[in-house]
Amino acid sequence: MSYKNIWSVLIFTFTSQIGSGIFLLPTFLYEFGEMSLLIIIFTGIISTLISLVFAETGLTCCEIIKKSFGEKISSYIGKVYWFISWFSTIIVVKELSGYLFQESYILFEVLVVLFFILINLKNTNNLMLIESIFTILKILPLFVLIFCYYKTTNTYLIKQTSPINFSIFLKSMWLFVGLENGSLISNLFKTNIKERKIGVYLGMLLVILMYLISVFCVFKLGGKEILNNTRPYQVIFQKYLSSNSNILSFCIISVLLGCINSWILSTGYLGYELAKIKILPKNFLIVNKNNIPYVSIIVSGLLIIPFLFIKSNSLYTMLVKLVDFSSLLAFLIYGMCTAAYAKNFVNKTSQKLLYGIISIFIMFFFFLEIYKFIFIH
Repeated sequence: MSYKNIWSVLIFTFTSQIGSGIFLLPTFLYEFGEMSLLIIIFTGIISTLISLVFAETGLTCCEIIKKSFGEKISSYIGKVYWFISWFSTIIVVKELSGYLFQESYILFEVLVVLFFILINLKNTNNLMLIESIFTILKILPLFVLIFCYYKTTNTYLIKQTSPINFSIFLKSMWLFVGLENGSLISNLFKTNIKERKIGVYLGMLLVILMYLISVFCVFKLGGKEILNNTRPYQVIFQKYLSSNSNILSFCIISVLLGCINSWILSTGYLGYELAKIKILPKNFLIVNKNNIPYVSIIVSGLLIIPFLFIKSNSLYTMLVKLVDFSSLLAFLIYGMCTAAYAKNFVNKTSQKLLYGIISIFIMFFFFLEIYKFIFIH
């Protein structure tokens, strides 16, 4: 068993899920009070079980789905999955640019994408080092919050002001999109099942703990001041650190950069895996001297760039809606993978029942969100 391989799965599992949502999480959970913590644990456990589907099999989503739903459906799902992976990165790049410059700065956005394409063409040791750095930087906001919490003696009570409804489960599940990337990228490091499972367990545990501590500290430190505030961290930092926003800016930029890096790499490697089963062109199988699928990474990254030139507000709004919809399709894929896993990879009746229930839960979530997207948005 290689601790290096376990660490590689852990950090990619972690960095793929911790994004800008960490800074908005306390705002949309505040009204549910202490129940928010239990719901994060509940959805975190479900997400961990789903992530183990990929860790146990070591397969991509379409390979798992093919065993139950056939080659045509798996081919369609594979292409959709690959599209979601690179298309969703567009908004993260736009968020980074908007945060730094208060508006979209296209040259900067293009340079960021090109930089991470080049970075991910290096050898696996460099990839490990970069992701390790981003992992540490993403945890930094947590230490700042804990410091603020222990620095003050006046904290707020956490009170539930709204009854629990299904929307809280939906919002919480969104936090774990990207849960499969640790297992997907682990093939670069030739990990075995045991190493993948341990890495996924630890990575998911770290993600859940970060969300829990973040919500608890912000609730206790911010109180009602964070209600309907889209920047709860800023409220806390200004109130307890008596400083400008430099620390917060550094935290946000680190999180966004880490997301862009891991998503470009995972999309590139996904394209490589899909080419192996003839869903994408065979050119995606070409690797460099470091055994990195450079054609897939370059193509996946370059596809982002044309969309960065969108300046019209109406077109950008449409782009955001398309990204939201494409991200929503991830849950269709998770539901189908979980159902296929229960049918073809699990022998125990209790496990089949458990994963069957999870699949129904995820599919219900997907169709409910589709209904809201079409008829309410």
